[in-house]
Amino acid sequence: MIVGIDPGVHGALAWFDEGELFDVVDLPTVMANKTGKKQVVSDSGLAAELEKAHDPSKLIIIIERQTAGSGNIQGRPVAPVAIGTQMRSYGIIEGVTAALKCERHFVMPAVWKRRMGLTSDKELSRARALQLWPQHADKFKYKKNEGRAEAALLALYQWQAVELPAIVATDEDNFEEALATGPFVEEDVEDDLDLLN
Repeated sequence: MIVGIDPGVHGALAWFDEGELFDVVDLPTVMANKTGKKQVVSDSGLAAELEKAHDPSKLIIIIERQTAGSGNIQGRPVAPVAIGTQMRSYGIIEGVTAALKCERHFVMPAVWKRRMGLTSDKELSRARALQLWPQHADKFKYKKNEGRAEAALLALYQWQAVELPAIVATDEDNFEEALATGPFVEEDVEDDLDLLN
């Protein structure tokens, strides 16, 4: 079972297995301070969500890597307090998934989005999710559901980029069925590495 996590207080996690999206939910949050104006990801809430799996250590978690940079998150100007809240939530996600001994993978936004034919435009991600999973349209129908869309697409990325090639390599009979699981985007490793520089 693959779980895609789009980090942050407006993020989400998506459950994906054998080429199928099962569910996508918003990340649980709690108040970050006494004023009640700021929220962070809930460590106990996230642990409870992941523990719905019979054995969380068998989960494959794909997390979008976050970098605060110099006053921006994913290339957008952000106030320092917002960066602090975002990175705190990211740390909680790292800590909970490590404590549950999940298999974890981290990927930069530009890398997975380029491979999936997406851009930094989150509305494009939401449109793609609606296109791929019309049976889950109620999960993606509002602009505020962009985090859900990106979590689901992250899980699909992990399936196509890592899990599916392993299946194809070990079972040639599954090749045609595997290719039918979704839009495949050719890998260009050198180009992806350039995005990190």
